[in-house]
Amino acid sequence: MTGGRWVTPALAAGGVRAVLGVPVRLGGGPIGTLNVADDQVRQWTASERDAIVHFGGVLENLLLAGLIADRNDRLARQLQYALDYRVPIERAVGYLMATMRTDPVSAFEKLRRTARDERRRVSELAEEILAGRRRL
Repeated sequence: MTGGRWVTPALAAGGVRAVLGVPVRLGGGPIGTLNVADDQVRQWTASERDAIVHFGGVLENLLLAGLIADRNDRLARQLQYALDYRVPIERAVGYLMATMRTDPVSAFEKLRRTARDERRRVSELAEEILAGRRRL
């Protein structure tokens, strides 16, 4: 956009006279805009427009990298939790297999479903079963 006539009154009251903006996209859809403002009425050059478009691409890549890093961090924590509590969960599954006369997948599903229904961790429920404080 060029010139003060395109700038909203609120921005103009803050001293903004020109704005150049590009959409920022993730996953194929827009999530916001990257805007550059100037306190002078002006025409943006093709070079300036190209620069902000490319910078918008850099911003999209940075946001995507941050989302991937966050997802990987959550996955690493979940895997570490699974490793930390693997033994009691496996023992509880074995106990359930014997008492319910079922296969390992069904026994684990029963344990997982019960924990989810009670909004508890599978490991907590497994430890209660092994301590004899809980039956399924």
